[in-house]
Amino acid sequence: MPVDPKACVRISAFNWVPPFAQGYVRDLRVRWALEEAGIRYAVRKLDAAADRPADYFEEQPFGQVPSYRDGNISLFESGAIVLHIGRDHEVLLPPDEAARARATASSRSYDGVYDPPFEADVVGAGTRAAAPMAAPSLAAKNPVTLPKWFAAYSRVS
Repeated sequence: MPVDPKACVRISAFNWVPPFAQGYVRDLRVRWALEEAGIRYAVRKLDAAADRPADYFEEQPFGQVPSYRDGNISLFESGAIVLHIGRDHEVLLPPDEAARARATASSRSYDGVYDPPFEADVVGAGTRAAAPMAAPSLAAKNPVTLPKWFAAYSRVS
């Protein structure tokens, strides 16, 4: 689905991020979910290095990305947004209650297991650099069978 500036769904994203952050900015999760669900969306692009516009804190109280708005809902936090999108799209979350519960648990475990840790202000004021991993990830040590969509979810984040 191409981005559609007139779409009723709108997310926020940075217009550019430095190399150390590429692939880790959480709007990618939301973009992936929207693309998989076939939902057209607009993007409010923000300058990562600039102060956020005052009205942006109404969408995302911490000034981060992403935020999400549709005709009825305004959300922040990528995991909550992806689950919201998946609620009505079985390509993201299966209709079977037990399978949906497992997929939800898998998606929420992503933040603690699959994301590399970060150390704040490693390089200087206002920057973040990836901290080295002390040991192989839990996922590498304990492979599990994940839903098809979760494999894609983990690749784009």
